[in-house]
Amino acid sequence: MLLAGRYSRYIRRLMLAAFLAGVLGGLVYCLPVSAVNVEIIRRGLTGGFLPALLVSLGAIVGDVVWLSVAVGGAELIMTRPLWRVAIGIVGAALLLWLAWSAYRHSRGEPELTAAAPTSHARAFAIGVLLCLASPFAIVVLLAVIGSVGAGYRYSDPATRHTLYAGILGGAVLYGFVVSGLCAWGRRFVTRRTLQLVDVGAAVVFAALGCYLAWQTAGIARG
Repeated sequence: MLLAGRYSRYIRRLMLAAFLAGVLGGLVYCLPVSAVNVEIIRRGLTGGFLPALLVSLGAIVGDVVWLSVAVGGAELIMTRPLWRVAIGIVGAALLLWLAWSAYRHSRGEPELTAAAPTSHARAFAIGVLLCLASPFAIVVLLAVIGSVGAGYRYSDPATRHTLYAGILGGAVLYGFVVSGLCAWGRRFVTRRTLQLVDVGAAVVFAALGCYLAWQTAGIARG
């Protein structure tokens, strides 16, 4: 009984450590500048907490897909050039459309009290599409799993799944924190600031779209 109790405590501690390592990995995964982060900030400053959070939660749906692919075998996407080209074309088109949308919004008179966009479903869907439009997220996830999860690579399935749950938990935590900061920062934002945010977002989206199109063209050429 004593040995069983000690083993049970050891397993609980191991799973807690795996979950916390996953949370750290999820935060690291979300930190780099990306189309998702730019859109979260833009929606947060123009529409408040909920639109920003919905973009973030939508992106997490995409993260679940890429995490499943990363765990199940990255070769499912990464070794199929035709799939990567198709996803790259869709992703580049989406980013360029968002660039035009942000620029067009900057030409209007931004409202400090109105959400942009007004459709919450649209904000969520854009988060999903932005994440799914970049299969290179698999590479980042594999790097995260290989670093923070190095000690759990050969552990039992329950511990590994706890690590993966922690990664998603870290992404959710990141979404709440960034959305909250954007909502809090709205009180200091002027109409001119919102216009500059839209223009800056348009430039970033256009640059990311062109870069993804260039990468996709290179894949197509072989």
